[in-house]
Amino acid sequence: MDEKILELLQKMDSNITEMKQDINDLKIGQVETNNRLDNMDKRFDSIENRLDSIEKKQDILYNQSISTAEEMTSIKDNFDVVDIKLNAIETRVIKINRKLNGATDQVARNMEQLEEIKIKLQ
Repeated sequence: MDEKILELLQKMDSNITEMKQDINDLKIGQVETNNRLDNMDKRFDSIENRLDSIEKKQDILYNQSISTAEEMTSIKDNFDVVDIKLNAIETRVIKINRKLNGATDQVARNMEQLEEIKIKLQ
């Protein structure tokens, strides 16, 4: 019977040794898993930082686009004002041109009359 007890004790000791090895393997696996999780956390933090940076850049670009749109509207308004002024100037030039043409015609008629008077006086 002592042999059976001794045999059982040896089996138990062997089982305990295997269990200790399994526990050590699990601890090593847990450390590796924790290291992987830490690395993943670092990667996620890096990704979050990049996303934050991208969002800030998008906000800056959005604000710049709004500013550019406002500037373009202002420039268009200024062009409209200039266009109105140019139209007014064009109208004045047309009126002056008509007066000039009328005056030129009058001068031509006056010159003809002077020529006729010169001819009559000779």
